[in-house]
Amino acid sequence: MVNSGSAGKFVRKAVLLLLLGLPASPVCADVQSLLQKAGERGLALHPQWLALLHYEPGSTTSSFVDDPKFFFAPSGNRDPAAELNATLRALFNSTETGNQHPRCRFPARLAWLQEQLGFRTTDLPTPDCADFTAWRARLDPDSITLVFASAYLNSPSSMYGHTLLRIDPPGQRDDSFWLSYGVNFGAYIPEGDNSIAYAWRGLAGGYPGLFAVQPYYERIQKYARLENRDLWEYRLNFTPAESGRLVDHLWELRDINFDYYFLDENCSYRLLELLDVARPGLNLAAEFPAWVIPIDTVRIVEEAGLVTDTQWRAAHATALAHQAQQLDDAEQLLAVAIAEGSVAPAAVDTQVAADARRRLVLLTAYRLLRFRQDRASRDSTVAQRSHALLRAISQLDGTSELPPQRPAAPEAGHHSARADLGFGYRDGRPQRSVSLRAAYHDLLDNRAGYRDGAAITMGRIAFSKPSGESAQLDDVEVIGIESVTPRDRFFQPVSWQVHTGWQRQYRDAESQLAPYVDAGGGMAWPLLGGTGALQATGRIEYFALRSRNLDFAPGVQLDWLRGWRPGPARLRIRLEEFSDGDERLHMSFAQQLELGPDRALRLTAGRLRSTGESSNYWNLALQHYF
Repeated sequence: MVNSGSAGKFVRKAVLLLLLGLPASPVCADVQSLLQKAGERGLALHPQWLALLHYEPGSTTSSFVDDPKFFFAPSGNRDPAAELNATLRALFNSTETGNQHPRCRFPARLAWLQEQLGFRTTDLPTPDCADFTAWRARLDPDSITLVFASAYLNSPSSMYGHTLLRIDPPGQRDDSFWLSYGVNFGAYIPEGDNSIAYAWRGLAGGYPGLFAVQPYYERIQKYARLENRDLWEYRLNFTPAESGRLVDHLWELRDINFDYYFLDENCSYRLLELLDVARPGLNLAAEFPAWVIPIDTVRIVEEAGLVTDTQWRAAHATALAHQAQQLDDAEQLLAVAIAEGSVAPAAVDTQVAADARRRLVLLTAYRLLRFRQDRASRDSTVAQRSHALLRAISQLDGTSELPPQRPAAPEAGHHSARADLGFGYRDGRPQRSVSLRAAYHDLLDNRAGYRDGAAITMGRIAFSKPSGESAQLDDVEVIGIESVTPRDRFFQPVSWQVHTGWQRQYRDAESQLAPYVDAGGGMAWPLLGGTGALQATGRIEYFALRSRNLDFAPGVQLDWLRGWRPGPARLRIRLEEFSDGDERLHMSFAQQLELGPDRALRLTAGRLRSTGESSNYWNLALQHYF
């Protein structure tokens, strides 16, 4: 018979040894002890806590969020320690019920605090978080995809392109994107704000910015159909746990206002902050202290090794243009006539010999019909014509459609900032020049990865140093936008431009920096292997050396652009006349010589003639993009 006292000692020793060999389990939480523990570990200054509160990179005293709904402590947007303490107290002591309880409102904060402090979920109140549970189940996060929508020049908010995130569920395939949800950050713009108001308020932070989650197919409809923007989708190597952490934090940001700034605190920057929360230690947002452009965010994500796969989704206009290029002249005319309803689909039987060509003509007509109706209200006549085309197509044998050739990826193009160092002559005198440009692409830059015929430049400043004279400031361009796209049977775009800044103007051997606003509009057509454009222009300029200081000059501008093998070239002739009779004629030619994605030589030559005087110049500049 075993002695009971010895047996008891044996059991206690065995249990003690077993416990010593096991990892420590969470203990029942006491809020005060947790506050002390958090203070001792310095959790309030932990990078992940600062990321969850959206504190500015490198700052522990300023959050990007001013919305009081996002904080428990009155000073939470300036004091991360006060917010951490207030969050812990709220999690354990809040009297809120249901979805308003802090446990339901801030799941990402709760998960991180549990991970750091080791308390148990059972130590907390148990509210019914039905809204969050249903929302998270609907998104069902498994992986994350970064999406870049190409530039859309007819909207100031999208002229640099746009980035968003896609939340993909388990098993998502390239052809099942409608199961995914898109995450977008953008400015809330009241109805009635025009483009000028948007530009000013967007630069000055005059709009609130909000996150929005909606089905991804709605984004496809908006970008690829209505705005004719190609989409680039970059699947990221985020784990399901990281994807879930991002979604949990996104829930915390619902209806939370940020200040929206067009140059820095924009769609791209906010998405980088989400990625930093999902994977602690990335610190992607810290890479952009001054400004951030959507394509630069794609590059930084690529450079961080996050991209596992890239997909290109052609816009309706891209697919239509590709299909039209496969038709000869007579077939194009027939496709347009069928789309417009002046010729029946059966006309292909007598005018086109092979079934494969007939099918291609009808497919092009169908795409053209749908393209023109994308922005229009539903029309029963057009719907009937569309259905008739589909029936005719289904009755023809033919090879499968050849998809458009995938272009160079946006991140493969040149970087957005540029520095130029040049040497040349003006009126027979040598001079050196230097210029800097903050962003982003002009019509002579390397076109790879950029939209043809679209140019947007911002923050350009140029100096020159004539021989024997001091350096002088010649040009400050605040913003310049140009859209030069040729018209054809299928597309009839309007070409236009707008520029504003300061330019040095000369008169009677004197010169001054003259502020100006310049705009123009017209049309472009294919011409001599390139694109010819004719625009009516108008310029408002303040020039103190003119008899009428503030004056307006209507004018006309002719352009010819050609994409030669060495690089693009441009010939420009512009004539304008101010109301005081001062006539200004400027003729110029520029040729780019590409030395690589981020290196180029540019030769510029021209003649400028105004009333009573003229000037000739040329310049050769080495350009570096960074």
